[in-house]
Order: sequence, then C-alpha cells, then structure tokens
Amino acid sequence: MKQGLPVRPLYSQKKAGAMSTRSGHISFFKNAPHPNAARAYINWTLSREGQLAWQKIAKANSLRIDIPKDMIPAEIVPKKVANFE
Repeated sequence: MKQGLPVRPLYSQKKAGAMSTRSGHISFFKNAPHPNAARAYINWTLSREGQLAWQKIAKANSLRIDIPKDMIPAEIVPKKVANFE
C-alpha cells in the first residue's frame, strides 16, 4: 500500500475460522514472528519474476503488462482497445 499498489485490507477477522483467498490474493498476519519475510514474499510475488511464475502455474492472467501472455489461454488475455499514451 505504501508503494501505491491497489491493495487494501478486506476486513478484520475477530474470531478464528476457515478462510480461503482462492487465487490472486495475498495476506499476512499482524504481529507475525518474521514480518520482513512476509514483506519480502509479497514484494517478490508482485515482481515481474513472481507474476510470471504465478501466471504460468495458475494459468490465469496477471495484470502486469510487461510479461508474456503466451502460456495462458488467448481468450483470457485482455485485448488492447485504446492507446492512452
């Protein structure tokens, strides 16, 4: 969030229970024993290398536009419709 990425907390879970983020979500715990490890993981996951690995394994589109899209089905690759440069 400090780097301007479009991320935000969804909610605070007061009681323990099952939680699933499915695909494309990252979370970490408040007061974790190694908070810098979580930050390093998140920074890598959002990096070009991390998103390329995620996209290849998940067979889902990453929102990064600087990675190839040839390993995912063509029908889920967004088409460029306008040039906003």
